[in-house]
Amino acid sequence: MSADRVLLVEDDDQMASLISLLVETASPGTTVERCVDVADAESRFSPKRHCLVLCDWNLPGRPGIALLPTIRAAQPRVPVLMVTGRTDRASVVTARAQGVDGFIAKPFQVEQLVERLAQYLPVSKATEGGDPPGLLDALAALDDGALEAPMAARLGALATQPAGEDPPELDELAESWARQPVLAGRLLAMANSSAYNPQGRVCGSLREALQRLGWRTSLNVATALALRQGAEPDDARLTARLGAELDRAEKVAEAVSALAREARIDPAPLQTAALMHRLGELCVLLQIAVWQVRHGTEAAEADIDAALAKHARPFAHRLKARWGYPQTLRAMIAAIYGLPDGTARPELLILRLAGSQFEGGLSEEDTAKLRRLVFD
Repeated sequence: MSADRVLLVEDDDQMASLISLLVETASPGTTVERCVDVADAESRFSPKRHCLVLCDWNLPGRPGIALLPTIRAAQPRVPVLMVTGRTDRASVVTARAQGVDGFIAKPFQVEQLVERLAQYLPVSKATEGGDPPGLLDALAALDDGALEAPMAARLGALATQPAGEDPPELDELAESWARQPVLAGRLLAMANSSAYNPQGRVCGSLREALQRLGWRTSLNVATALALRQGAEPDDARLTARLGAELDRAEKVAEAVSALAREARIDPAPLQTAALMHRLGELCVLLQIAVWQVRHGTEAAEADIDAALAKHARPFAHRLKARWGYPQTLRAMIAAIYGLPDGTARPELLILRLAGSQFEGGLSEEDTAKLRRLVFD
C-alpha cells in the first residue's frame, strides 16, 4: 500500500475543512484523513498510509507536539508540519527538537500554503489499469469530508485582490460576493462556528459574516475556493450546467429581493438562502469533474442527469450539516421548495412564493393565499 494520504489533526471543523480544501488543491486525488486530538491520531497513524502529517498545536487534551514521539518511532522520515500561531523562538526550538519539519503559521497566505504543500504531496494521476468505478457508485461512496462545491468561474477574480491593497467597503464586498452561493455559504458557516461564535449568536446574512470574520479570513476562504476550482479540468458540458444552476439561483434571489422589499422586510438573509438553494447540484457537478480527472474518462450525459437526480438533495443536506448552517438558514432554504403546515412567518412565505416561480409546486389558488398572508 502506497503512502498517499494526509493525516490532519485539527479539532475545529471549519479550519479542518479549509486545510483539506488546500491539500486537495495542491494534489488532486490525495485523501485527507482527519483526527480531532492526539489520541485519535496516535491510533490512526501509519507510515504505510500517510505521506504527510498536518497537526494543530493547540488541541483538546494533549498539545499537538505530543504526537511526535509516536510518529518518529514509527517513521522518522514522514514530514510533520505544525499548524500554529506560536512562532516564538522557544516554541520553534522545542518543536524542532521533537522532529517537526516545519510550521504553518496562522494566519496563513493561501497561495503560499498551496505551493508549500505541493512540495510534500504526491503528483496527481489518473487511475492506472482496470476500469474506473462507475460514476453513481463513486458518488455514493463519498464520505462527508470529500464533499465540496465549486466557485463560479466568472466570480473567481473576486478572490484575487493582493493582500497589500486596501480592502473594499463592506457593503461593496457583500454585494459582490452575495452572487456567489458557495463562497457565501462557507463564510456563513465559518462565522457561525465555535471558533468565531463562542456566544452562540446566529449570523444570518453575508454582511454579518464578513463583519464577524474580518477581511483577511474572508479573503483566505475565497482564495481557497477559487484555487480549488482552478485545480479542476475544463469541461464545456459541466461548465454550462454549472452556469445554468447559478443563473437559476440568482433568478430566485432576485424574485425574493423584490418580494421582500414590497413587504418591507430586510431582503439580505432571504437572498442568501435563495442563492444557496442549488448547493447540492453545484456539489454534484464538481464531484463529477473530480471523478473524470481521477479516472481519465468522461461521464455520459445520462449518468450526469442520473447523478444530479439521485445525489443533489442528499449532498446538500450533508454539506449544510458539515458546514454547521444554523437551523434558521436551513429552514429558509427548505422553504423555497415547500412549507410545513401552518407556516405563518412572512420570510418563509416570501421564499416559497419566489421559489414556486422556478421550482413549481404552487397552484394559482395557493399563490394567491400566500400573497394575502404576506401583504394584507
